[in-house]
Amino acid sequence: MCVQQQLKYLGHDPGPIDGFIGPQTRAAAEKWFGNQNLADDDLRFPDLTRITALQWCREIGLMRQAAKRFWPSQNDIRYLVDEPKTEVKLLLLREVLTEARRFYRENYGIEIAGSFDVIGAESERELENILTQTRRERELNFRFSGELRLCNEGGTHAFVYTQTLGICLETSKDDDMFSSYLSRNITAYFVAAHEFMHLVQFEFSHNHLISKFLSSTGYPVLGPDWLTEGTATYFHTEFLYEFHKFDRAPLSELLVSANKSEETLTELRENGTMKTLAHYELGQLASALLAQKFGEQSLFDYWRELGRLSNQDAAFQSTFGMSLDDFEVEFESLRRDLPSALTYGRDKSEEGLAGAALPDVSPLPGGGAGKRPLENLKSE
Repeated sequence: MCVQQQLKYLGHDPGPIDGFIGPQTRAAAEKWFGNQNLADDDLRFPDLTRITALQWCREIGLMRQAAKRFWPSQNDIRYLVDEPKTEVKLLLLREVLTEARRFYRENYGIEIAGSFDVIGAESERELENILTQTRRERELNFRFSGELRLCNEGGTHAFVYTQTLGICLETSKDDDMFSSYLSRNITAYFVAAHEFMHLVQFEFSHNHLISKFLSSTGYPVLGPDWLTEGTATYFHTEFLYEFHKFDRAPLSELLVSANKSEETLTELRENGTMKTLAHYELGQLASALLAQKFGEQSLFDYWRELGRLSNQDAAFQSTFGMSLDDFEVEFESLRRDLPSALTYGRDKSEEGLAGAALPDVSPLPGGGAGKRPLENLKSE
């Protein structure tokens, strides 16, 4: 109903505010769009349908700040935690999500319009219980295949499952105040920045993973995994640099770390899993090189194209001007050639390349790598 509410607020009658995208709503949207003196923009404003309505809602809000009031994310973000120390945990979740949202908004102009839940618990069982509750209340179908294994890895770990961001929290103590509990969950900051990027991916690509929509290649539309996790890792390290004033690691160090993985990007794509820190670093390196050549906004535009085209190969070609296969082959040369990696997409005469650096993906002291694949969650 968001886009209908916005159109009505902006003076274009969409008909009944009922969530149904019918002829009257589409006519109102076309009239509003025509009045904006915008060139045809299929990436931001595709044909208005039930699937793309949230995208229209988001883009209208970005163009007309007053229309943001109708975003579900302005009014329908729920925070749920287990006991004990519920108030302390709620404060923690609100704090880390506020910082993550601020980071993407202020640095990249990225916001999400859809509603979502943020849940936190000290054990897998409690996370499962809260997740089951939230999915039922939002009438979202899903099932578990096996137990959620997340909280026994040490450090802070998390997952995103379409409209839910879950964080496994450190065990609370009887004398915990907010400051002491926050200090033991400090990794929750960059974990939230990582997982928020997954929320962006879901929304921009119209939640295609949940609908199990498959591309012609047979791969799930949301992906490939190295780019899904690589972009999230790239941006969470940017967050670390800004928020904690961490120094960037030289590109040479990231190359060494990424090359601890013997797999290629193609193998990671075909296997469909990211199991080790080296896999995440490999995806981060690939994402960083794409950002270096095409700009950081391209790492967001890819997911918009994925939503528009519903095909990984077509979206990659449209965004980066090359096929997935071609980039994955090219990357195998770049990952083993520092001078070529440093100048990828740049004028080789550009000054300062010798000091080029990329964010360090290393976990904070006492923390885990921040994200563990949630292979046991399945959608229906």
